[in-house]
Amino acid sequence: MCIRDSGYSGQMIDSAVFTDDDGKSYLYWGNGNSYQVPLNDDMISFDPARVKTYHPANYNEGSFVIKRNGTYYFMWSENDTRSADYRVAYATGDSPTGPWSDRIGVILQKDASLGILGTGHHSVVRVPGSDDWYIAYHRFAMPGGDGTHRETTVDRLFFDADGRIKPVVPTLESVDPVTVAHAGPDVSGAEGGPIAVRGSVSNDANRPTWSTDGPCSFADPHAAATTVTCTDNGSFTVTLTTGGSRDSALVTVSNVSPAAGTPSVPVAPVATGTAVTVGLPVTDAGASDSLSCTASWGEGPDASGTVSGGVCTVTHAYSTGGVFQPAVTVRDDDGATSTVTVPRVVTYVAGGGQAAGNGTLTAPAGCLDGIRTGGTVEFAFNAGSPAGRTWIHFAGGDLDFRSTSHSAPLILGNTATYQGTGTINGVGSYRFLVTAIDGPDRLAVRIWNARTGRTVFNLPALGAPRLTTGGVVVSPKKHR
Repeated sequence: MCIRDSGYSGQMIDSAVFTDDDGKSYLYWGNGNSYQVPLNDDMISFDPARVKTYHPANYNEGSFVIKRNGTYYFMWSENDTRSADYRVAYATGDSPTGPWSDRIGVILQKDASLGILGTGHHSVVRVPGSDDWYIAYHRFAMPGGDGTHRETTVDRLFFDADGRIKPVVPTLESVDPVTVAHAGPDVSGAEGGPIAVRGSVSNDANRPTWSTDGPCSFADPHAAATTVTCTDNGSFTVTLTTGGSRDSALVTVSNVSPAAGTPSVPVAPVATGTAVTVGLPVTDAGASDSLSCTASWGEGPDASGTVSGGVCTVTHAYSTGGVFQPAVTVRDDDGATSTVTVPRVVTYVAGGGQAAGNGTLTAPAGCLDGIRTGGTVEFAFNAGSPAGRTWIHFAGGDLDFRSTSHSAPLILGNTATYQGTGTINGVGSYRFLVTAIDGPDRLAVRIWNARTGRTVFNLPALGAPRLTTGGVVVSPKKHR
């Protein structure tokens, strides 16, 4: 930018630019007279019709403007730059171009006792994110300098409670290194997990420290680049402070659904009317979340449980015999859910002419057609109830049998026998025969292809294997 002398008195020197909070920039210049004008958006031109002049008492040159707490401070240098009495004074206003008050007073001048002379032609800077201000200026070089042999230095600039600038105390040693904090970009992540914050500092002269207004903690609160972990979802401010500088970023934390572990449930058959209690370990990445749980039992309405000590406890007394798979849903206070299907619960009606079993046994080698090895067999059944069904699962042979029809059990003493039809792995047509022995608990099972008659799975009645977990109940019908 080139400002022609024509039309403006004095010298066209000592230009400075001030940018206001709204992003609008202003140009100040002049020796003998001060000039001020809004800059055009191109930052290299202005409208001459908008130029204002201001000539406070003792004004010489070096205009500079800052803004603090809504007040604009217009500063300038007085006396000749070659004079030991070169100094800085100021006035205030309500806009970047005035009107300005009368000269308020001198804020920077010589201290002959220290040999500090010719203090002027300054600029002022605020440490970002703080109310710490510094004034940079030149003075006679030390030792032996004069108005044309100068050096630059920096000192602190303070304000009193009324917003007036306190006289600067010029020093020989200048100021300690200033560290500027940058909190980095806004970040996001999930509750309960580390979220990287990418702060930085301009130097290591001052120790950085992170703080937050949220339920969060830092892996290393004194490292500019670290991670923060929050125990709840939401938007939280994290602030990096070092020395007098501070800067903030926003951390947006998303909710995480609660997690459920392996439920505990009675393995042996349970008589109707007897309370069945399921305990489900539950956790939440958001440690500040509160949890609740409900159970769908397969009969009747859903029922609420309790969560205490990291376990959801739900209880229900079945009114009918059958094979059930309850589902337990845990919910956090933000509405996120996780649902776990409980292993099968088998119930029976005591004295109802029913046979029931639930648990595991070890099948001998060759139990499955085409498979020479044996292994663990899981089973659950109820025969004699409208809700009865039979399930046989042999993981070692990829067999999952589910009944589609049942006969009533034939009960003789402690032994029940029944038969029916079903599918293997969801397909085909098969028949089955079950013999259940109550005490010592044993189970015999034969499954064969309904069309060909070929046996595909067999646990023979002779030497039927004992159960390894669970139990068998044979309950003859009581006649009243």
